[in-house]
Amino acid sequence: MEARFHVRIESWHDPPVTRLSSDVELATAEWVDWYNHRRLHGEIGHVPPVECEANYYTELTKPQVITTI
Repeated sequence: MEARFHVRIESWHDPPVTRLSSDVELATAEWVDWYNHRRLHGEIGHVPPVECEANYYTELTKPQVITTI
């Protein structure tokens, strides 16, 4: 943690970098893609959120077996 803090402090002293809005949009889209498709979420069994959602909807569409006595 200390190393990251040190790097972050040094980066504040660097001259500001002008970024195009398209660069920011691309970086944001890449992060959202990672967050939704590749990140392993511990609260849902260490699977990506997209996989968990797909499993959920697969279970919903399975036919229910009802037995009568």
